[in-house]
Amino acid sequence: MRLNYGNGDIIVLYRQDTNRVYIYNPAHKAIFSTPFETFYKRGFIITSGGLLPIRTWYPKERKSIRYKGQPASIVEIYAHGRSRGKPTEINCAEMKVVNSKENFNKVISVIETLYAIPITGSIPIELRLNYSQAGGELWFQTHQSDFKQRMENTSIRLQTSKIVREKMPAAFFAVPKQYKVMKEESDVMNLTDTASDLTNLVLP
Repeated sequence: MRLNYGNGDIIVLYRQDTNRVYIYNPAHKAIFSTPFETFYKRGFIITSGGLLPIRTWYPKERKSIRYKGQPASIVEIYAHGRSRGKPTEINCAEMKVVNSKENFNKVISVIETLYAIPITGSIPIELRLNYSQAGGELWFQTHQSDFKQRMENTSIRLQTSKIVREKMPAAFFAVPKQYKVMKEESDVMNLTDTASDLTNLVLP
C-alpha cells in the first residue's frame, strides 16, 4: 500500500514482504521505517493522540450500498458512554467501507492507524463524525438525545472522491534506495509542510 499525503512531500508505504511501514520524504531523500506491529501500537505521529480513544469505538449496524460505482457498506460506529451514572451507547460516527474477498487486513490496519479511525475490518473510504471538534467532549457525559440537540455540524475525517481499479508497476511500491535513514518518524515529518496540514486530523 502506498499513500501520498498532501502535495506528496510525505509518502507512507507498507510492504507485506517485509512487514514494515516506511515513511519518507522524496524532496529531502529522508526515510524512516518500523515494523508493522510497532506502527500499529504507536500510530502515526500526527494522529497518535486520538488512536487509543478511537479504538474503543466499535461497528454496530451495517447497510449495503453502492459508492462511486463500487459495492460498499454504511457502518454505524458507536462508543460507550454514561448517562446519569448508567452505561449508554453513543452513535458517534458513520463510515462507508468497501468489502473485499482478498486479504487486505494489514493494509486496512495501516490506513486505520494513519487516520486514527475506527476498526471495521473493511477498507475505509469515508468517515463522518457526528460531532464538531468543539463538541467531542460530549461523547461520554451526555444522553444520546441531549447529544443530538447540542451537536454542531458534523465533521468529515476521511472522504474518497474517486475510485479507480488500476494495475501499478512494481516500482511504484519500491522502497527508495540511497535515502538518509532517520532514527525517528518525527525527523522525517519535521522536513515537510504536511505536519502542520495534518494537525486538524487529531481528535480533541
